[in-house]
Amino acid sequence: GYGATAGANGAWQIDPTQNGLLVNMDSPLTVGGAYDIEFGRLRVASGTNAGKFYVYLKVDGTLIQSRYYEVASDGTYNSTQLSNNIVFAIYSSSGNKIRAYGAASVLEHEGTRGDVDANSSINTSDFGKLGKIVIGAATATVAGTADFNNDTFVDVRDYVAMKKHIAAANMNTYSKSGSLALGMQEHLLEDATKTATYIADASATIGASTYRLSMPIHNLYSATSTNGVTVNSTNMAKFKAQVSALTSAGITDILYVTDSFILPYGYYDSNYCHHKTVPNPETDTENYIAWLTVNSLAFGELAEECPEIKFFEPFNEINLATSRFEKYGTPWSATTSEQEGNRYTVQEKAGIIADLCWYISKEVKAADPANQVTTPSICVGSHIGADLQSTFLNLLYGSIESGGYPTDNSVGDKRIDNYFTIVNIHTYPQYSNSSSTRTNNVNTIANDVSAVYTVMQNHKDGGSRVWMTETGISINGTRTEANGADLLTKYLTKINTNLTYIDTVIFYKLADISASAGQDESETKYGLFYSGDNSTSSKRYAAKETAKAVYSFFHNGSTDYSALTSLRSRYV
Repeated sequence: GYGATAGANGAWQIDPTQNGLLVNMDSPLTVGGAYDIEFGRLRVASGTNAGKFYVYLKVDGTLIQSRYYEVASDGTYNSTQLSNNIVFAIYSSSGNKIRAYGAASVLEHEGTRGDVDANSSINTSDFGKLGKIVIGAATATVAGTADFNNDTFVDVRDYVAMKKHIAAANMNTYSKSGSLALGMQEHLLEDATKTATYIADASATIGASTYRLSMPIHNLYSATSTNGVTVNSTNMAKFKAQVSALTSAGITDILYVTDSFILPYGYYDSNYCHHKTVPNPETDTENYIAWLTVNSLAFGELAEECPEIKFFEPFNEINLATSRFEKYGTPWSATTSEQEGNRYTVQEKAGIIADLCWYISKEVKAADPANQVTTPSICVGSHIGADLQSTFLNLLYGSIESGGYPTDNSVGDKRIDNYFTIVNIHTYPQYSNSSSTRTNNVNTIANDVSAVYTVMQNHKDGGSRVWMTETGISINGTRTEANGADLLTKYLTKINTNLTYIDTVIFYKLADISASAGQDESETKYGLFYSGDNSTSSKRYAAKETAKAVYSFFHNGSTDYSALTSLRSRYV
């Protein structure tokens, strides 16, 4: 390493005058394979090592070397040398340089660098603006502030460095971005008893910073004869009202999800298809490309229309047969056997989803480079079966790595980030009246989640974010709120302690579905709050014990539920 010498037993040695750093591993890696290398430096914000720098090297997700560094005796070491770019080089045993990595994971900054909107803080609004500055679509309010990593250039390295800086709220934990985030979900157009204001108010009151906003994409847009899209103004007005209410309530991370698609112009016929069918890529390629085009354009238009939305999910529960992800020629009224004969195989689904993610990612990032796409949600649990969880994700990665995607693109794109940056899962811990069985059920589903994460690691994607965009428990029949609350407390504790790669948990649902919606009882009772038209007047808009458990977990164990009581009083 430049300006550095090796110490005994694999130690790191730094010469501050030369700004050098060397990793001397006791057991060097054998050159010849493909390695995922992460090399970075974090400034510790709290704890016994507060104020120190933490420098680490990971290979294929495994921590190889790490060390904390004190401020140098001359007082200039941290602020000068380590604030500039770190360059990491790999050398062979004979001393020949194999590869160098520049501008690796630099998180620290000085002065006003990064404060591109000049509001005396560095946050997600600066991150979004910096992305536009990098592509020439905006300029910094104060000259020089866009050069976040202080290398005299404004480029994607500044963007990556700021992204990691903002994510590292607690520098002691570099495996995830700070503490576990809470999210809520409701379906627009499903239940007229829930107003946009109530949904936003209740979500914020319980402590949510994330919201999964669901409306079928074909209810928002339809295809034109030229493979463009046109908006449904009535539904868009309802949609934007919800987005506005959420942001006004301080909920900043909004995830849009659809459980259906737009079909190409003139393609829809209820006798032959429904809005979850997909033209066959092999036998109907022209319409398949048109399908990719109109759906990705709709996502892009939505990103432009609602810039508050930064996260996009292309489909819901892709690995379940009941999701009706089927070939054209399958009417909604098809029998079970007819459905089975028209389903895509798991491999075919993986290829179609790879295409869809890439096309959508391209469009939403054209609207704002800070926008992110998740995988379609993947249901996880022993009752789902390995073929429908780990196998699907494995095949999705395999499709990308094959170089055969995206379809209708002259050059294959193997970069995972160009398809998705967040792996999206659904898990539902199983209810029991027995406390020990509830504990066992939580451990079982945690193992199932770990198996999915192993797939990510095997494909060199262990550093990606994982969002659990649906979880919860339905309190129906003879089930008790107390047992449900205990189950959720156990599960949240398990996630926060053992599944630390999960950084967001979203509950399905915020409130019970109105009985007037005519749905099955088990589906309507997932809410953390009772519905506003509950048959028992004292329960209307009231918090269940499950809501209190979630509130307590995300409020440092507080048992003061007056905020939940006040919430109810605003709507009864």
